This record gives sequence, structure tokens and C-alpha cells, in this order.
Amino acid sequence: MTSYCQSYPYGCSRCGHQGEAEVWRVVDIAERPDLADEIRGGRIRTYACASCAQPVTIDASLLVGRPHGAQAILFAPDRSSDRQERDRQFRLHLHFLMRGWTGKRPVPRDELFFLPVETLDVAVDRDVEADLNDRAEQAFRANTARLQRYAEWLDGQLHIRRANRLVPLLWRLLHSDSDAEYQEIIESERMLLDDDVDALLASVGADFAEDPETLFRLEHLRALLRRCREHGVERVFSGDLPIGPDARKEETGEPFSPQIMAAVMRLAGVAPESYPEVRAALEAALQSMTEEESRLALRVDGELVPLRPLFTRELTRAVVRHPRHAADLREAARMLTAGMTDFEAFPRARAEAECILGTVLRILDDRDGARAAFECALRLRPRDADPEAWARATTELGSTISALAREGDQAQLDEAIGLLETALHDLPAAVSPRTRGMLRQRWARHW
Repeated sequence: MTSYCQSYPYGCSRCGHQGEAEVWRVVDIAERPDLADEIRGGRIRTYACASCAQPVTIDASLLVGRPHGAQAILFAPDRSSDRQERDRQFRLHLHFLMRGWTGKRPVPRDELFFLPVETLDVAVDRDVEADLNDRAEQAFRANTARLQRYAEWLDGQLHIRRANRLVPLLWRLLHSDSDAEYQEIIESERMLLDDDVDALLASVGADFAEDPETLFRLEHLRALLRRCREHGVERVFSGDLPIGPDARKEETGEPFSPQIMAAVMRLAGVAPESYPEVRAALEAALQSMTEEESRLALRVDGELVPLRPLFTRELTRAVVRHPRHAADLREAARMLTAGMTDFEAFPRARAEAECILGTVLRILDDRDGARAAFECALRLRPRDADPEAWARATTELGSTISALAREGDQAQLDEAIGLLETALHDLPAAVSPRTRGMLRQRWARHW
């Protein structure tokens, strides 16, 4: 016998009774088709309280074996377990399953899926790999609540798979030393030009807040791929890309000063530059900027943003990426805070400035200030007006609250989880599947 159950404690929320129930931990559906019916009906983890008959749900891991199915093993870990405990549970359950297993030995790795228990009622009878392919081709129809829940899990899996394909490519780019190498990799892997790659790089950057060199490379790579998306790979690497195509001057007819032009060139990313060079150019431009020049503007995300606040924001970003000493970060926070009122008429630019300020304050361990900055950025990216940006900003705020939680501060961690969980349950339809997957992945990290 390969199926296996054990006594498991439960507490009834209605009457307070503390009891035990026989909980199936391993189910071989070829051996126990009756238990397969319980899984299909969503009843495999629901029991009646022995005292008042109130339905009680028990959170316990479950491994389902399908010796003749398209995928041999489906494993649903309990929600409270960390990665180490999940791995331990899986190895133990697999040991029991293999005692009388009639399927392939050893089980191929691509026939194993980890998934939430609430999706098992659908997945138990389906070819999961075929469903993933159909979902990727937008051919999967989710016309019931059960299938929609399953489809959301498929989206998360597709996002993870895509990230697993992209990450090695991105690391190759990060360690390339010449434009020729950049061009060769990008032209051979066109998926690098998809819009979601920018969000992935931003997410990776959050893990390198104290590594200026890697942050510089990531930021440069984001700018390079953005230009390739907008102007085409050949044009970017041919050297004839215009500097700041959206840059314009109010009707004075005067050219940019050399200092302003140098700063604009670096912000436009015409050539790879290090953050110290970007910083030096911006500092020189701000120091020499005349009153007339301060009224010039660059178009950023659809807004014509005056040069002074824009340069101040980008200078702060450069300081964060490559601080000379600790006082640098404090001065960057002071400088950007003082200039924040200049962004009042430009909500998108203000939101980005608040995100940069939040990053500075997070590094300085100003928990309240960092949180306030990210919350302000979120308010400037409202749910209904810009669902995609709202979802991404919510993800960053939740991750920031978690990162700022001091050791043992369970309340902060619970708040971060609650914020991400609430967003997951209230995502607008316009949010892309990949952003949904990223939000779900960030939420899952905290469990």
C-alpha cells in the first residue's frame, strides 16, 4: 500500500474543541480512486468537528501520485512550512509513495509539480504541462472559478519558467565587456526585448542595494534594453541614435551648454557610462545651470519635466548606486527631499523620485521615512488609473516593509504579507499575467 494517512490535530473555531483527525498525506489515485474523488470535490482537507460538526480545514501537506498520468507526482506543501520543511515533507511522502509505486522509476524531474492544495481539485485530472503550453499560447479557457484559480497558478509557473530562462541571459549581458558582445546576445535572444524584462531587472536590483558595481551594471543594462526596444537593436549599436529624441528647449532657440549637453547624453544612455561619470556630469550641470536652462525640459514617461528637478532626481540615483561615503547618502536624501516640491505638477516623475528617496532612506535605516516615501509613490500610481504601475509599486512597498522589519518583528512581516496578499485578491483585470506572477512570487517568499 502506497497511500498513507496519520492523525493530525485541529482546533474548532466555533466551539473551541481540540481534537484529531485522520489526514491523508500520500494518495496514489490508482490505488485509491475514492480519495481521488475527495480531491476533485475539494474535500480532502475538510473534516467535521467531533464536538459540534462544524467543518474544519486542516493545513497539511499532500502528495498525489498518478502512476499512469501525464505528470506522475503533484505535491501541495502546507502553507506554514518554509523551504527546508517543504523539502523534508516531500522526501518523506515520496518514500511512502515509492513502496508500492507502479509508475516510472525513477520519477522524471519534469513529471513533478509543486502547487497549492486549492488547485489540486482541477490539477488531479489534467495534463499540467499541456495546460502550461496552452496558457502560454493564450489557448487555455478558464470559464469557471475553479479553472480561474488554476489558471492563476499556471501564470505564476510560466513567470517562474520565463525568469529561469532570462536570468542566465541577463548575467551573460552583465558580464559582457564590449558593445559587440551586447549586440550578439540581444540579437540572438529577442525575448530580452520584452517589456517584462525591465521589471525583472528592477526586481533583481532590489537584492543588490549594497553592491554599487552590480547596481550600475543592472541600471545600464535596463537603459540599453529600453533603447533597443524603442529604437531597434541595429540603430542603437550603429552609433547614429539621436541624443534625447524627446529633449526640447522652450522657444529661446539657444543650444544646450556643454555641461547640460553632457548630462543629457549620459541620461539618454548614448554610450555606456559608470555611475561616477554620470554623477560628475550631473553635478557639473546643476552647478552651472542658469535660470533659463533650468526651465528647459525633457519628456519622461509622457511628462515634460524641468531639467533641475530631473537632474536632481537622477543625481540622487547615481549617489545611491555609488556613494563615496555614508554622508553622501544623507546629503542625497536631503537634496531630493528639498527638491520634491518641484515635482508637484509631474506625478509620474514624482512617483519615481519618491521610490528613489525610499531606497536612500531604506539604506540609511530610516524605516518610517522609507515607508512614507514608497506609500507616497503608491498613491501617485492609483489602482484604477494605472493598474500595472500600481501592482508593481505595491509589490515594492510590501517587499520594503518586509526588508525594514527588524529581527523578530513579526508584526511588520505580517503587514508585508497582508499587503501583498490583499493586492493579489484585488488585482484589476488590466494587470498583466507576468506582473501577477511576480507579485505572487514576492508574496510566496515570505511564507
